[in-house]
Amino acid sequence: MKTTASRPAPTPGRRPGRRGAFSMIEMLGIMAIVALLSLAIVPMLLTELDRVARQQEDSTLKRLGEGLEKYVLRNQFIPDQTTWASAVSAALGDSTERVLTNSRGLSRVLIIDPSFGAGTNGTARPPLSQTALGSASVTNPRYVILSSLGQALPGSVTSGFAATTNSFDELWNLADGAVPASWSWNGNGADLRVQRVNLTPLFHQVTLNNGSGLPALYS
Repeated sequence: MKTTASRPAPTPGRRPGRRGAFSMIEMLGIMAIVALLSLAIVPMLLTELDRVARQQEDSTLKRLGEGLEKYVLRNQFIPDQTTWASAVSAALGDSTERVLTNSRGLSRVLIIDPSFGAGTNGTARPPLSQTALGSASVTNPRYVILSSLGQALPGSVTSGFAATTNSFDELWNLADGAVPASWSWNGNGADLRVQRVNLTPLFHQVTLNNGSGLPALYS
């Protein structure tokens, strides 16, 4: 007696010869799920990328500030808005372009306290070379380095001395995530990164007393 093999009956709901294939309705369902996941994940991903970019920019700005201080100590020269980038570049061994431009391709600016005074009469402003005569006094040797990771900084905000002491103090005391009240800017305060550089600790008062009658003229 011969037996013959027979094909199994097709599974209900599926066409013979198309086992494992997706129907159009199933494909549309999968695409809808992927789209919903994308709507939820993409904003989270962008937020995380912005957070990392801000951390990196904060780290870079701190490094630039330290480079500025290092240059002043090493060269006894206090730069202004036209020489600060090359000074920092020389101190850090980095390109001037990388000092002036952040990772988003936007320009950084250097704002100087307008009451910055030094030199033999105590009123000279950067650029200033320190000489053997020193300075009669040093007043507010402060800089602010500004960088935006979102919208470009306002056109009125350019490297140089602040227009007034109040406008400089506004930047110096600016809270993280805030936008200066005097600015006309639609950018996000969280994208505005501020690095403060105070050169006061680099200056030391030296008193020379007349040492008449002693082996040394001064003590």
